[in-house]
Amino acid sequence: MNAKLLFKTVLQTAVLVLLLLISWHNRTPVDFNLLPVSKESFYGPVALMGFVFFGLGILMGLVMSIRTKAKGSPDVPGASRGSRWISEPPVGSRIS
Repeated sequence: MNAKLLFKTVLQTAVLVLLLLISWHNRTPVDFNLLPVSKESFYGPVALMGFVFFGLGILMGLVMSIRTKAKGSPDVPGASRGSRWISEPPVGSRIS
């Protein structure tokens, strides 16, 4: 397993456990409103709102990390697309 992937997994699990602990011990309801978008207000527990914000952040991170192009090898002049061997070195190289 990649160390970077392991670090991300451990970090996200720790944050989820923290949110779970917050939801167990913080049950006071609050009034949340987003006036530019809606005139209605949401009355609910603080922990639920934090969990929703975290989930939206994860979804936005997922959307931002989607790659649109596949990684390809750089084009080498004189080589066909499927070949891996080049008959002669590129011009200006030190190999003679």
